[in-house]
Amino acid sequence: MTEATRRTGVPFHPILVGVFPIVSLYSQNGGRVPLGEGVLPVIVTLCIIAGIWVPSGFALRSVRRSALLVSLFLFLFFAYGHAYQFGRDLFAWRLSHHWISVGMLLLFAGGVYLLHRAQKQEVILTILFNRVSLILVAIPAATALLQAIAGGETIAAAALPAPAAVTTADR
Repeated sequence: MTEATRRTGVPFHPILVGVFPIVSLYSQNGGRVPLGEGVLPVIVTLCIIAGIWVPSGFALRSVRRSALLVSLFLFLFFAYGHAYQFGRDLFAWRLSHHWISVGMLLLFAGGVYLLHRAQKQEVILTILFNRVSLILVAIPAATALLQAIAGGETIAAAALPAPAAVTTADR
């Protein structure tokens, strides 16, 4: 990597932001799901990312700016269910998906506006997003690796006591 490339920051964070939920889900269920089951979701996610990133890169004429927008979109897309559940728990009444959708659209529009205002900081934002997404993916990947080394047992399951055997005399 040349010094100019290191300074400008090649964006790869949309790939990591898109793959993070899959890696995280696998790390939580590593003992029950074979590694091969995660390949197809990763391929589909990468195709969707490419389908969004490439046209937006041409439209915006900036790979970095489109990468930042794609990462924001992916974050909001994968956070939708969590936001909905949080809203239902917070308000303790039936919350409509319309309100969450409007909130997500407003957050995306705010992100687009802030990105437009921060055009000179694209390089810094790209480097920051790259590093944060690397850390974000490294944590569940390390957890999955540790589970594989430990024999596929999840860390949470290893901390729980073994269930007592139930016999016919106990019934």
